[in-house]
Amino acid sequence: MSINVQEITFVSKLHFYVVMTVFTCGITFFGLIFIPLIIIVSPIFPGIKKWYIRLASAFLCWLIGLDVQLEGLSELKSAPNGVIVMNHQSIWDFLLVCAVYHHLGDTIHTVSRKEVYYLWPLGYAMKTAGGLFIDRSSPSAAMNHLIEESRRIFRKSKQQKTKLLIFPEGTRNKRLDGFLDFKKGAFKVAALVNVPVIPIVCPPQTFKRNFKFFRP
Repeated sequence: MSINVQEITFVSKLHFYVVMTVFTCGITFFGLIFIPLIIIVSPIFPGIKKWYIRLASAFLCWLIGLDVQLEGLSELKSAPNGVIVMNHQSIWDFLLVCAVYHHLGDTIHTVSRKEVYYLWPLGYAMKTAGGLFIDRSSPSAAMNHLIEESRRIFRKSKQQKTKLLIFPEGTRNKRLDGFLDFKKGAFKVAALVNVPVIPIVCPPQTFKRNFKFFRP
């Protein structure tokens, strides 16, 4: 979908900042609740993580006017162990990841750069939900760590339906169309661990950070 820059007005920019503020406050609020929920309640009620993430993401989508739809869900749920590769456009992709987590639960582990971990409480909440964090300052060390953790995760898999979610572009894509070049890390992990690559595509949207523009 193309964006007409002439459509961007003061009102649309104001709308953008209001939505971003509401979304950021919402993530912080739900993240603060998520941490004690996992530490205290999760050992007694294991399914509460999945329930809570579903509730929180659905409420955030409603609050900011986004409708997240997943296609091919049955194929994704029935797929064996694998590495999910997904394009990365903006912060709103976080809600798509939440939607995927809702359907796959503890069988999915997201991979993020280590800086995300320090975005409290979101970073710690992601870690308690099974997220992995890598230090990209040393590519070789990051690759070795990712391979080691991937082997550990898939080795522990009992249902043989564990998924590792990686953004192969490595950063948010600010282009209006197409993808950034994929880094080979995700594919190297899949080859070494001997699992298939499962693609998920988030199509173009009417939010583009460069233009400070957002339309639900």
